[in-house]
This record gives sequence, structure tokens and C-alpha cells, in this order.
Amino acid sequence: NVQTVVLRYQCRGDQMTVIVGREGGRLLRAGIYFLIVVTGLWSTIWPPLTFAGTSNQIFAVIYGTALVIGGTACLWGTGCGRWDGELVGLPVTIAAFAGYSVILCVAASSSLTRGTAAGVAIIATGMLADRWRGVRIIAQLAREAAADEPGNVGTA
Repeated sequence: NVQTVVLRYQCRGDQMTVIVGREGGRLLRAGIYFLIVVTGLWSTIWPPLTFAGTSNQIFAVIYGTALVIGGTACLWGTGCGRWDGELVGLPVTIAAFAGYSVILCVAASSSLTRGTAAGVAIIATGMLADRWRGVRIIAQLAREAAADEPGNVGTA
């Protein structure tokens, strides 16, 4: 399940240089995005105890909804083999995990388990941010390739 991705190309006169890379893990990413959607639904229906101390459960609903929206967009993009789903969905998912990480860090003093969960949430945020960086590069290259196609007018 490995896709070939054109990472960079250059045209100079009648010479073309293409750097091709391989991107695997599509099934793994789809599984992760599916679990993110399930986590969002779970958090909305049964809010984590971390939110119990807040005056309003709205944070759990916002967190859960963001995970469902972002995870669904990422899952769609991965399932269709398109980068645009992840490009749109990952920032929403990253923001949800980052916000939850902050809440966990604030509440971490009361429980070792919350401190561990905060660490896991921070790691997940970093990993998703790294994936978003890669998707942004692919998106930029795709725009450049589309702009260089004969008959296209405008810039990338």
C-alpha cells in the first residue's frame, strides 16, 4: 500500500528533473483518523473527567466536535487518496488536541494519570503537526504542477 508521490520537479528548457518519493501507511492513517472520529464522538457523549471540573461542559462538546470534523475530513482524504482532506482536517484536529493538552497540563497536578495523558496528547499533537507539514508540501507542489500545465493561467 505504497503511493508514489512527486516531491519536486524542475523544468529548464527541454530538460526535466523529477524527484519521486514513496508514501506508505495509508491504511494506518485511515485507522488513526477513524479512531480520532470515534474519540470525538465518545468525548461528546461521555465527556472526560478532565472537563468535570469546568463550570461548563461546552469544552467537551467543542473538543469532540472538532475531532469529529477534522478526523472525518482526514479520513475522507486518506480514503480517496487525496491530500486536500488532510490539508483541511489536520489543523482542526491539531487545534483540538493542543487545546486538550493545555487543559490536561493545567489539571495534571491533581493526578499522575492526567499528566501521562497530557504527555500522550502533546505527542499526538506533534505527530499530527508533522503530518500536516508534509501534506502542505505535497499541496504546494500539486499547485505548482497545476500552474505549470499547458493552458493554465495564473499562479499557484
